Amino acid sequence: MAKATDKGKADDERRDDAAVIRRQLTWMMAIVAVMGIGSAVWWWGQDTGWGNADRAVATKMARGEAAFVAGRLDDAAAQYARILAKYPDHPQAVQARTQLATAYQQLGRLTDALNVLQALTDSLKGAADKPDLHAYALLQIGKVRSDLADFSGALAAYQSVRVGYPKTDWAGEAQSGIGQVYQAQRRFTEARDAYGQLVKELPGGFLAAEAQTSIGACYEAEFNTKAAVKAYQLVLDKYPSAVWDTAKARVDALKKDLETKSGKHSKRG
Repeated sequence: MAKATDKGKADDERRDDAAVIRRQLTWMMAIVAVMGIGSAVWWWGQDTGWGNADRAVATKMARGEAAFVAGRLDDAAAQYARILAKYPDHPQAVQARTQLATAYQQLGRLTDALNVLQALTDSLKGAADKPDLHAYALLQIGKVRSDLADFSGALAAYQSVRVGYPKTDWAGEAQSGIGQVYQAQRRFTEARDAYGQLVKELPGGFLAAEAQTSIGACYEAEFNTKAAVKAYQLVLDKYPSAVWDTAKARVDALKKDLETKSGKHSKRG
């Protein structure tokens, strides 16, 4: 009888222990659920600026910038895209589009970058207070179209800058882009003409030094070594502090090539 009583007490104790464990588990699950809900609410609040669009956009812009700097371009693009999806008319949407296009370009998502840049230029039409940004966007469209081998589209974008922003550094950048498009197509005569025009328009700047170096590269691509050396030498003579290393390296290499060929001809003679 005593054994039966002891067994009954043991069963009761086990049931009590099980009940305690169930209560503890229930409380733990409730705490976890509350923490999860609290975390979700906090995240939602941060993401939406607690109902304030300016705070929400600022938060996403900061996250995008941090991701961009860290090299997490996909994360950065996602933040900028969320701003544009939810707050397309916010004053910072222009900056978000610019950053998103840059992220897409660096990711190699050129078609996506082009679409964003087109939207950016559309949003800037008539914005007299943002001429530099408009010119920049057009230049980027030219570059992306050229990378996509849409050379006619690239030339059109660059010409738009030339027409819209004459006698500016932006116009010089566009003229350089025109030369690069022709050079990419191996239309070397037109490329040299474009670069030559840039040298005339901005004779003392870095762009002119680059253009003169590119003229040498065009001659070199046509195997006109003497003309290439002459073009590169002009860079060394006129722009000793700009793109000097490239021109100097090419002059040395081509002169050595000419000397080698001259020596071969002498031996044959």
